[in-house]
Amino acid sequence: MDHHPELALPWIIHSDGNLLLFVDDLIDLDISGIHPCERGAMDVQLVKRR
Repeated sequence: MDHHPELALPWIIHSDGNLLLFVDDLIDLDISGIHPCERGAMDVQLVKRR
């Protein structure tokens, strides 16, 4: 039996790299935030738009 309980608390993901390939998937999972959003690894404005 597959059981996927809903997450009751806001959650963030921490990564020291480029998450742009996964942003849409993270949004679909109802993520609350990304930490940090490093300017050298990701285009901050692009992440905000997505």
